[in-house]
Formats: sequence, C-alpha cells, structure tokens
Amino acid sequence: MSETPARLDGGIYSSKADASLPIADAGINSSASGVVIYQTGRIHSVLTSSMVTKWQALLSRNTMNSDQSFIKVGDSITVSNQFMKCFESDNLDLDQFSALAPTVAHFRSSLPEQESPYLRESEAAEVGRTAKWVLSGSPSSLEREMAAMNPSYGVVMFGTNDVGILSRVDFADAMMQVVQNMMSQGILPILNTVPARPSSETADQNIKIFNEIIRGIAQAREIPLIDFNLSLAELPDFGLAGDAIHPSTYRTNAGLRACNFSENGLRYGYNQRNLRTMEALHRLRSAIFMGETDFFESDITRIEGVGTSTAPFVIKNLPFSDLRNTTVSLSRIIDEYPGCAAPQNESGREYIYKFELTEATKIKAMVFDQGDVDIDVHLLNMSIDGNNCLARAHNDFEYELEPGTYYFVLDSYVPQSGTALEGEYLFVLTEVP
Repeated sequence: MSETPARLDGGIYSSKADASLPIADAGINSSASGVVIYQTGRIHSVLTSSMVTKWQALLSRNTMNSDQSFIKVGDSITVSNQFMKCFESDNLDLDQFSALAPTVAHFRSSLPEQESPYLRESEAAEVGRTAKWVLSGSPSSLEREMAAMNPSYGVVMFGTNDVGILSRVDFADAMMQVVQNMMSQGILPILNTVPARPSSETADQNIKIFNEIIRGIAQAREIPLIDFNLSLAELPDFGLAGDAIHPSTYRTNAGLRACNFSENGLRYGYNQRNLRTMEALHRLRSAIFMGETDFFESDITRIEGVGTSTAPFVIKNLPFSDLRNTTVSLSRIIDEYPGCAAPQNESGREYIYKFELTEATKIKAMVFDQGDVDIDVHLLNMSIDGNNCLARAHNDFEYELEPGTYYFVLDSYVPQSGTALEGEYLFVLTEVP
C-alpha cells in the first residue's frame, strides 16, 4: 500500500453510482433517503468504499477506456499551458507531496503512439467558452475528445465565462448534460468549482451561486468534486493573476513553475490547481484500480428523512442541494397553493423539506429541471399546507426569513392534459449575503 500524500485540506473525497440503474441515471441514489452531503469547507469531496464499488461498475461499462488516460474539459483556465503540462517536464517539484510520484508517472506516455493526457491540446477546452459550447455540434467537441482519448476520467471546469453568458438554468442544464454524456461513455467526471471574481461584486455573487450548482450536480450524481475556489480562498489575491480572473503561477529566476508544490509555490493559483487535480487522480487510481483504502471515510453526513409530511428531508445547513425524481416520491398531498395566490395545478407528486432557523436569514431557493419535466418550488411557514405558502417559483426566488420553522415543497405541475410533468430536479438553497 503506497504512502498517503500530505494534504493541506486534512483529508477528504467523493461519492456513489449504481450499476443497476440506466446509464443516464448512473450515480443517482434514487432511494428516498441516505444521500451523502458534499459539505463545504473541504477541497475534495468524501470517499467511501461503496462509492468506489459503484465507480468501478461505471468504468467497467466501456472496456475501450484506459486507466492511463484522462481528458481536460473547460475554458481558458483549462487551455492554459500552466495546467497539467508541467507534469511531463523536468521542472516538476513535488516537495512534500512525493507520494504522488507513482500517479504522475502512471499518466505519462509509455509508448510512442500514445498521446500524453498532460500535453494534449483538448478539443473539449477552448478560450472564452461555456458548458453549453462543449455540447454543441455533431459530433460535439466533448464527443470528439472522448473518442480520441478513451479516458477513464474527465477533469471538468466551467463557470468563469458562463456567469456572464448563460442563465443559471441554462448553466445547470448544460453541466448536467456534460456529466451525463461522460458517464454514458463509462467516464468518471471530476467536477471543479471556479475561482472568485473579486473585481466585480455582481460577478462574484453569481460565481458563488454557480459553484453551488456545480456542488449540487456533483453530489446528485455522486461524482468527485474539487473545490478549487476554496483552495484559492486564503491565497494572496485569491490566487489570481493581474486580470483578477485567471489563476496566477509561481515564477522563479528560471521562469514559470506551475508544478512546484513547495510552500512558496502553493501560494499561486495554477500550482494549487495542478496539485489538487493530481491529488484527485491519485486518490481515484489508488482506490479504484489498486484497492487501497487510505482515503476512505466513515464519518459522513447524509440527508435525513424521506421527503414526506411526516418525515421531511431535513435541511441542517446552508448552502444545501439535493437531486430527486418525483416519479418515485411517496408524497402527493398538496394540490394547490392559495397562500401564494397560485392557480396552478400542483397535484403531481412532491418532495418536502424542513428548514429551521434561529436567526433572520435571506435565502435564495432554486430548482432546475430538464425537458418536459416541470417542478416548482414553494416556501411554506408553520405547517405543510398550501394556505401557508409564502413564495413560489418555477426557477428561483429570494425571501427574507425570520427565525422559525419553514418547509420547501418541490411539487410536480399538472397541465390541462392531466398528466403530471413529474421527473428529476436539482434543488439548491443558499444564503443571500
């Protein structure tokens, strides 16, 4: 068993995937309880033995994929020569992270005809692009890159450009599609949050919301998440270069050194990104292919409840996210919400969440669905009754809450046809500064 690399974040990792589910649903825990919460304050999402078992099943679906290959998916922060290419150079300095050396070597080209995943110019990464772009075309740039590299992993980072181009709904839809497309090919996505935007308060607030969407999708699909935003949070200038958008790189008298993992090197953004990406690949390779248990955790937090009026899901902390499919809900008790003067027919199945507050908090509630699915979010106070509706929306709303007990009901709309538009949704609840 190899030595565990030193960690600045104190441990951590990611999630689950069920081989018995259809490929489109791979990674979803469709049961009414027990979803692992991807907590904030940790750079790598949680890792357990059951998650590894399900990832192994996912990867086994495509025998053409190589465990020595990964793809890079993203925008200019991914295209940059400072991301990953230094792992093929003589300028690599692992410093106290020497235990990563076998994994670094594992992904280096071993045969002349093999293209290095470190050095490859990815077709799925381009300057100024969004998550929606990588899905466009036939075949799309994502499809072309997957076919070219036959990877086991895909390192994904979108959001920096998306906040100024895509709506939250379009971003969530595109990111869920990117993840689904990769998993359908037996590829395990590794999602990343994106850096802060300190030069623009509006952009930075949107970045926080987009990052919670990313966290929610990772938790929902139970795939690895790297909180790159968190890894930069305490660095000088948030680990950003002079434009306050792209990561900075450690520079010595000999030039840029993005794979220098010394104490000085890790004060820079790209050095952090390269380290965190290699840590994630190392943990996945060690656990999935080498049977190591060094990174397994038993002390994990799960969502309590089953989503009914008698046992609602419990929201303990913000931000909170959860993905469900109302077609398998056990609850169908609220048909309309007169408290919000809402005439809509909401007689489809719903899920119910309980939220208790001890101090006044302004919240933003968001729901994302796809295709013909139509799930609306409703805020109730005091008790689970449509007459107690305070606010509702198909996509999102903000509301100032006083201390007390509240309920969120994610309900399925029923149009005049009489067929409930039930299905999958992603619910994200955050605090508004």
